[in-house]
Amino acid sequence: MQVEVDWVMKVIQEAKKPVMTIKPLAAGKILPPVGLAFVWATLRDCDMVTIGTTTVDEAKECIDLSLGFLERRSSGVKLQETRSKKSLK
Repeated sequence: MQVEVDWVMKVIQEAKKPVMTIKPLAAGKILPPVGLAFVWATLRDCDMVTIGTTTVDEAKECIDLSLGFLERRSSGVKLQETRSKKSLK
């Protein structure tokens, strides 16, 4: 079922029971900073999030980003560099 993000946020925030969000990164279709920013801006203290990773480095990135969002600070995760971003430096 495809539902717009604002509706998902409304459903979670109005839920009468704890919510467990599953696969907020959409199996790699959503970048971790985007998916995790949504998760931590939406979930309540009683809710949970589950994220699958394939490597220790992926797990560490998700944890570091999450802690950064929760502490309202930059995570310090190194940004991916490509040729198209060269002009932004």
